[in-house]
Amino acid sequence: MGETQNALTQLERAFALDSNNADLCYTLVQIHINEQNYRQALRFATRLQELVPRDPQIAALVEKLTLMQSVSP
Repeated sequence: MGETQNALTQLERAFALDSNNADLCYTLVQIHINEQNYRQALRFATRLQELVPRDPQIAALVEKLTLMQSVSP
């Protein structure tokens, strides 16, 4: 298992224990974007938007990921 995948596994375990941690959620979004896994990135970005509902940058990120997911294979 590569370093990124190992880190991702650990972060997702931490998220399962604390799904209200916005910093952790944002980190998971960024890792999934870097891995071009837009479906998972959108999942965490949507949760992040629930945690920080009035942030226009997060809203824009969710919108962008929705578009990216719809065009990715």
